[in-house]
Amino acid sequence: YKHLQVRAIIRTNKPADSQMYTRFNGDTTNNYGYMVFNTNGTSAPSAGGYTPLNVGGWGNVGPNTGNTFSTFIMDILDYASTSKYKTTRILSGWDSNGSAGLIQLGAFPWISTSAISSISLFGANGAIMQGYTHVALYGLKG
Repeated sequence: YKHLQVRAIIRTNKPADSQMYTRFNGDTTNNYGYMVFNTNGTSAPSAGGYTPLNVGGWGNVGPNTGNTFSTFIMDILDYASTSKYKTTRILSGWDSNGSAGLIQLGAFPWISTSAISSISLFGANGAIMQGYTHVALYGLKG
């Protein structure tokens, strides 16, 4: 495969908004950046800029209320290349039956020419994935 795609439906143990983070090959150094656009449907989209981070692409995860789940789709482009930095693009969001919600579109570089051999997903601030969470990895042909 030329690219990878991670698709997830996630519910966490946190009562408020949180994020799911990504790390490649266990890299915990400041080799990640981000550019995101967020909107909750009532305010103008907000954007982030490049900042060295020790976590990769993330998707916002909704509050742990009722059956609130988040969706998360991440494309990892040219994951096996050893001649360029990796780029991920993410679409994520959640809705609480119209009372709250968020949509996020982002691009997240991993500043490394190493081929990606492992992907870790984990919650921010101790968020733990709960029952009925589903994560799938797909290979995409070029």
